[in-house]
Amino acid sequence: MSLSFTKQNKLRFIRFAYWLGAILDLIWGVVALLYMFLSENQLFIGLGYPSPVTEFGYYTLVAVSGLMVGWTMILIWADRKPIERKDTLLMTILVMILMMSTQMFGFLNSNPYITLISLLSNSTLIIYAIGYYLARELAMNSTI
Repeated sequence: MSLSFTKQNKLRFIRFAYWLGAILDLIWGVVALLYMFLSENQLFIGLGYPSPVTEFGYYTLVAVSGLMVGWTMILIWADRKPIERKDTLLMTILVMILMMSTQMFGFLNSNPYITLISLLSNSTLIIYAIGYYLARELAMNSTI
């Protein structure tokens, strides 16, 4: 049994990949901001997270929140021309592979803040890869 998707369905999936990434990145960016501003709050301490109130911890959260919100804007920008800007999905895939490698290294070295669930949360990589594949296919078919 083979599945065939119309051009419109492929485009919908590609746009879904962009928006999934944008929404998830925005959530993580906002979480980093909240954690940065509310790190002394008992909510985070009660969940077992360390207080980042060190110079390094604070600047790490500034960088994470800025990068995640920035990547949100890049993905929304790419969604405006999803086929022409398909390489944005490829860049997202490469960044996620780097993040997953770092997480896997931490997991294997018993970092208590990296769990199997946090590793599985990167499964969106598959959606980005399919979206990139479909966008590349549509781009190649439109130039013929």
